[in-house]
Amino acid sequence: MANDPILPHLNAAGEVHMVSVSGKDESLRKARAQGRLRAPAYVCQAVKDGVVAKGDVLAVAGSKADGRVDTALPSDTTYGRRSVD
Repeated sequence: MANDPILPHLNAAGEVHMVSVSGKDESLRKARAQGRLRAPAYVCQAVKDGVVAKGDVLAVAGSKADGRVDTALPSDTTYGRRSVD
């Protein structure tokens, strides 16, 4: 397993270790997430129709989720995000 180009994060003992990515070029990556809303039918319909009095529930949820990416993905790498759709 040591120096395996497919599994470079594993050392000779098969343990995980840090690998320098400082020489890598920036790359475009996309991620998709999904969730489940459990609420009465009229609430789900209001969210779907975008008519909740306090604003766009799904946009706020997406923004909140995006703010937690760094805690959800265990890594020493920061994830630069350019947009959330």
